[in-house]
Amino acid sequence: MDTPKSIFREYDVRGIVGRELTPEFAEHLGRAYATVARERVGHAPTLAVGRDNRPSGASLAAAIRRGIVASGGDAIDIGMLPTPALYFAVFALGTDGGLQITGSHNPPEFNGFKMGAGGDSLQGEAIQRLHGMIAAEAYAQGPGRETTNGSILARYRQAIVERHHLERSVKVVVGYDARSTSSR
Repeated sequence: MDTPKSIFREYDVRGIVGRELTPEFAEHLGRAYATVARERVGHAPTLAVGRDNRPSGASLAAAIRRGIVASGGDAIDIGMLPTPALYFAVFALGTDGGLQITGSHNPPEFNGFKMGAGGDSLQGEAIQRLHGMIAAEAYAQGPGRETTNGSILARYRQAIVERHHLERSVKVVVGYDARSTSSR
């Protein structure tokens, strides 16, 4: 697949949705990611896939999962959640890695992919290697499967609440201006 090398950054893959990031590209990226993860962990990987709330996230996530499965990995759809919750999911579910689809601080026309496998993030040379695999369409093969786990966000919130306790009570004041439709 012909893909611009410029979208393969130091710590992620990032580009413009519809032009550089398409479902077709995402499926190829999922295949390359599962192949690299397999090499890192020494077996067919189980990988969590999450996304932020950008409109393009659902279709890109579905394509990523198809790619993972086509390369013999197991893909777990953990839904829409913040990036730190993906890292929590990798630990809580005992997966071999995870991929978050997130545009981060970029404008809405952008989106991106942050990946980790084998206890470490994919960065630098590993990200560039994904580009080479996609260009050559050189992926691991095999049947994988896809599952869904919708429990992560609630478990993530609960883990935060259990670990952090306030030393004193907190008072919160909320103001409302009846002359406008917004609260302050």
